[in-house]
Amino acid sequence: MSRFPPLAALVRVSLVRKFLLMLTALPLHVGCTETFEVLSREDAGVGMEWTTCEQALRMGSQGDRCQGFQDCAVTTASGCCAKLAACVEGMLKLQEKCREECPASCVVDGQCLSGREWCVDGRCTSCLPPPTGCLDDCPRGWLPRMRNGCYTCECVPPSTCYEDSACTTGLSCYAGASCAEGCPPGVPRCCEGNFCSMPGCATTSPTGCMMTGCPSGHTCVIKDCAPTSCRCDGVAGIWRCTSDCDGGVCVPVR
Repeated sequence: MSRFPPLAALVRVSLVRKFLLMLTALPLHVGCTETFEVLSREDAGVGMEWTTCEQALRMGSQGDRCQGFQDCAVTTASGCCAKLAACVEGMLKLQEKCREECPASCVVDGQCLSGREWCVDGRCTSCLPPPTGCLDDCPRGWLPRMRNGCYTCECVPPSTCYEDSACTTGLSCYAGASCAEGCPPGVPRCCEGNFCSMPGCATTSPTGCMMTGCPSGHTCVIKDCAPTSCRCDGVAGIWRCTSDCDGGVCVPVR
C-alpha cells in the first residue's frame, strides 16, 4: 500500500487551503452588500447547481451544489467590501467581508437586497438559507414574521394599518411592538401589531402584547396584568383600557 495520500485527497486539501488564503488575504470583516446585478434562478438557467463562479456569486447560497469553476471574487464600487466564492468538494462556499474602516451599509432592512439579506449591526447580512427548527404554529392568530422578504423563526400579531391613510377618517395608526431592526420608535411602517385609534396619545400603547407583539428576542406570555385592548382618548390625551389582565407581557426568549 502506498505511503502517500490519494491524489484526489490532495486536490481537495489544496482547494480548501486556497479558499482560506483568499479570505485571509483581505483585512476585512463579515457583512456587506454587493453591487452587481442579481439574477433570478430562472435567468441563471442552472437551477441549484452552479457551473460558473460569476453566477454563483450573484445568486448562489451557501452550500449549493457546484462543479467545474475556479475561485472568484468581486468588490463593491467603493472598494470597501468583497464577496468571494469557491467550489469545494462540489459545495459552494461564500464569504462576504468589509474593511474595518468602512461605514455602516444599512440602518433598516429595506436598504438590503429583498429576499436575500437583512440588516444586522449596520451591515447587510445574508438571510439564506431559511432557518430551520421553527415552531410549527404561531399562537392565537399570529403570523410568521417576514424581514425584507426573508423568513424568520418569529411570530407577530396581524396589523390593522401601516400608515394613517389605512385607518378610518380621523384615526391615527399606532405602531405595535414587533419592529424591524433600526426602525424609529413609534413608526408603524416597519412594525407589526399596529392598530388604529384616535390621535393625541403617546405612541406607546399599554395594550398587552397579544395584540401589539414583542420586540425581537422576546415572546408574549399571559402573566402579571396587561389589558387586552386600549383606545386613545384624544381629548384627554390618555389611553383608556379594558379592565382584564389577559393581554400578555413580553419576556426574553431563553
